[in-house]
Amino acid sequence: MQNLTVEITELSYPSHFQDKMVKGAFASFTHDHYFEHHNGTTFMKDVFRFAAPLGPLGWLAESLFLEKYMRDLLVKRNKVIKAIAESNHWRVVLQINA
Repeated sequence: MQNLTVEITELSYPSHFQDKMVKGAFASFTHDHYFEHHNGTTFMKDVFRFAAPLGPLGWLAESLFLEKYMRDLLVKRNKVIKAIAESNHWRVVLQINA
């Protein structure tokens, strides 16, 4: 379990935003979110770049397990976001009464 502090560093509403780690365990961490709307459906594309700390040990961890772990984490996270967005549960998450 990791805690990261990120800040939004780029915003091109409604098609893109980027967040970057400002505090956390990674040497670097940048996450771009791209949105496209086609025929009533919104598509999201993630571009995710990170570097583990500790130089050669970090590079080894990235190649052995960290890249797959982070990819799987994003896939799982996006499934949860999709399920919430496609239900009325988003109102609870955003604390909106309607």
